[in-house]
This record gives sequence, structure tokens and C-alpha cells, in this order.
Amino acid sequence: VAVTGVQTWLFRSSRWYRAHEKIFKERAPGAKFIIPLDHAVTARARTHHTTIKEVAPRSSLRRSIAEIARHISS
Repeated sequence: VAVTGVQTWLFRSSRWYRAHEKIFKERAPGAKFIIPLDHAVTARARTHHTTIKEVAPRSSLRRSIAEIARHISS
């Protein structure tokens, strides 16, 4: 699975995010998925020794990982 990481602090629904997502997909034509790098969520998950889903169930990082998991399982 081709994945491209994007460092962003904005919400996934923002125009800024969608514009940059389009740019990254153009630059990496084989990439089907973009995972936003959310350092705050991953740090909380590591600190609490828990999953991203438990720390931030509505985060764009969790939604992106779930989307890739659905793609792999189908």
C-alpha cells in the first residue's frame, strides 16, 4: 500500500488540507492514502500506553489508519 505522510495541524475538512492533499497526490501518483502526522495524538498514545482510537477517536490520523485497514482487509 502506497502511503504519503503529511504534517498538518489543521482539520482534515479545511480547504488548506484539501489543497495540500491534492498537491501531494499529484507529486506521488502511486500514493492512494495520505496519513497526517499528528504528533500530539501519537505522543498521548505513547504516554498513556494506549491506542490512537482510545486517545483521539475522532482524529484525522485515526480515520486515515482505519481507511487503510479497510482497504487492506477487502
